[in-house]
Amino acid sequence: MVATANPLRSLSGDADYLAARLKSFKGPVVLVGPSYCEADISNAAVGNSNVKSLVHIAAFAPDKGGGALQLAAKYPGSRLVDDPKAPVPTALTPVPVGGSATDVDLYIKPDRFSDVFLSNRVEAGRAKVLAASQRPATALAGSEPSRAAAWKTIPSWYMVVTGDRAIGTDTLRVTAKRARPTTVEVDAPHDVLETNPDDVTDLILQAAQNARPSLARTGTTTQASVLSGVAVLTVVGGFTITVRARRSLR
Repeated sequence: MVATANPLRSLSGDADYLAARLKSFKGPVVLVGPSYCEADISNAAVGNSNVKSLVHIAAFAPDKGGGALQLAAKYPGSRLVDDPKAPVPTALTPVPVGGSATDVDLYIKPDRFSDVFLSNRVEAGRAKVLAASQRPATALAGSEPSRAAAWKTIPSWYMVVTGDRAIGTDTLRVTAKRARPTTVEVDAPHDVLETNPDDVTDLILQAAQNARPSLARTGTTTQASVLSGVAVLTVVGGFTITVRARRSLR
């Protein structure tokens, strides 16, 4: 199981980074992408025959030529992109990090983080820690058009969360209907990795079993050892899901 860091600098650059990382893995690969990271995996997986399954967790999943923030603004429900005409979504704080107008990092405002990202379903102290430790993305990462949509050709699993205030649950459902993956709905906020780790783990294991049918049934210690030894599970975007998935797999 590998938790691959996501640079969050640009969609094309992030996808190229992941594609290069994937080349180091041997055997079948299950790619997991939460939120914006789905666009990365959907671009990076193209042309890599080892990638057998894609898992989209409360994800944007833009089509070729579409952008993540553009998709979120298309349907109601997002409190992150609540004004499509605004140069920067009102829930975000732009922080200049370079000499040009495009060198800007975007953070969810601390006083909006719990509402937008967690739907106020996490204890206040924990929400403040998550807000303080968030990793920023550039404006380009959210607006750059996708070069590909691997979900059109690679078997996919998609988790729709019914309390999503970042992308918006309507957007998730439209995306899932368009992609026609195996879909599950969970009563959770956008950060379902934080609130419902067992549900996320179950969906990943379904995808892993498809990638290597010899994997044992969900929830057994046999499956945990076979999964880590045979199918490389690559989670894009952070370390938290790896810890929680391992806890559930034991």
